[in-house]
Amino acid sequence: MKNMFAGKTIFKLYVNDENTGFKRMQFDEYSEYQTIYLAPTDNYTNLLEFISESTESKQIIDTKLKKNEYIIYKCLNSTNSTMYNYGKIYPKLSSWPQADKTVKVKFTYYCNPVPDDRNLEFDPKQNLIRTINWRGKDNSDNFEP
Repeated sequence: MKNMFAGKTIFKLYVNDENTGFKRMQFDEYSEYQTIYLAPTDNYTNLLEFISESTESKQIIDTKLKKNEYIIYKCLNSTNSTMYNYGKIYPKLSSWPQADKTVKVKFTYYCNPVPDDRNLEFDPKQNLIRTINWRGKDNSDNFEP
């Protein structure tokens, strides 16, 4: 079967502050919570790169997030540049090239709104993430990473 999307795609997540960034993590399959409770304070990378390359007949490179991986991020707080916010991005990270050479990106995430609070747990009933189904209905109460 021929691959209609043969070629190379590079998707980069980049931050320019050396104290912020991303960490690829693996879900804990033996825990009820699966992700870590507290985000680390350091050792973040400022660049995450996802590369996909294929020919018409086979996949050559694929560095996208696996089903058992997620990303933790650390970013500067928007109101106090000496504080940070922490969050996580789940593996359903998708991107679509557009005709105007821009890219649309879709992902599920959680951002702890409390500055310098590294807690990554949340209550789906009071989650800041709004999940809207294809009909426009708010499905936030049924959130599932």
